[in-house]
Amino acid sequence: MTTRYCLLLCLYLLLVRCQSGADRKPEGLLDGKTMARILTEVHLNEARVSKLGLSSSDSIALIYNRLHFNMLKKIGADTAVYNHSYTYYSARPALLTNIYLEVVDSLRARERAKAVQVATRPKA
Repeated sequence: MTTRYCLLLCLYLLLVRCQSGADRKPEGLLDGKTMARILTEVHLNEARVSKLGLSSSDSIALIYNRLHFNMLKKIGADTAVYNHSYTYYSARPALLTNIYLEVVDSLRARERAKAVQVATRPKA
């Protein structure tokens, strides 16, 4: 009987200990706003590369990787931090959903700004 209580106590402590660290964000993680900004640029870069109409997957990868590297450099992040952050947020669907809501809002705002720019452009 005492062994059973000890086993249950150990199991309970193990579960409590495992869950207490689950909510803590690891060091070196990009915040949600920065991730949204990066993911917005990721999708825009993917669109830019697809518009080039290249058939060689090597050329596509080369151009995309260069755009991706330059974008991360401009934002002040590196690939390792981005990948670590993306893995963290991907494992937490609620957080990733909030980030993607910002991405969609940002893309819609850019689309509206582009439409206004085209509409106000003088006709030749």
